[in-house]
Amino acid sequence: MQNNFFTQFKEYKIAKDDIFLYAQNVPTGVFYLKRGFVRQYSISKEGKELTIHIYMPGSFFPLFWAINNEKPDYNLQALTFCTVCVSPKEQFLDWIKNNPKMLYSLSSRLLYGLSGLKKRVEVISLDNSSQRVISILKYLSDHFGKKSSNGHIKITPYFTHESIAALTGLTRERVSIEMKTLKNKNKINYKRGTLIILDRTKL
Repeated sequence: MQNNFFTQFKEYKIAKDDIFLYAQNVPTGVFYLKRGFVRQYSISKEGKELTIHIYMPGSFFPLFWAINNEKPDYNLQALTFCTVCVSPKEQFLDWIKNNPKMLYSLSSRLLYGLSGLKKRVEVISLDNSSQRVISILKYLSDHFGKKSSNGHIKITPYFTHESIAALTGLTRERVSIEMKTLKNKNKINYKRGTLIILDRTKL
């Protein structure tokens, strides 16, 4: 449904790791993510990154700006190579106002996003760094994992130790230690470009 609306607008390619929206900047329009994954993150006063949300194909954003006219207080970065279409704000608002089914879908997406945010707040509140990493690996396997016939779950896109640190509120060094421990216990496996949960039930 949303794909049909956004196809009337120009398509843009965004390279992996490119930041295409900075905090407090006015967006050029409402983005529709046709391909790839996008990270929404903020930076603390201490310079620490914290991932707020990860957008999957079919998402559109930033909705708080589109609906409430709030300037984004976060950055948007392409986790992978991305393709987006950009709608002028007013045309997007006219579309959802005159499309009850789309309003229902929009509400569902917002609730889904809030549920994910709640989970990550719970993760960050954990005192044990090991449990923080395990909890976020379970979250990633549920949302981005693809299960193979042998029961292994490959997580796509690939999340580096640095990106897991931004999800857990831990340092990259602490995440690397916890990931190595899990790997040595044969609970996960990773190498450059690949992260696999060997048995989710044993995490």
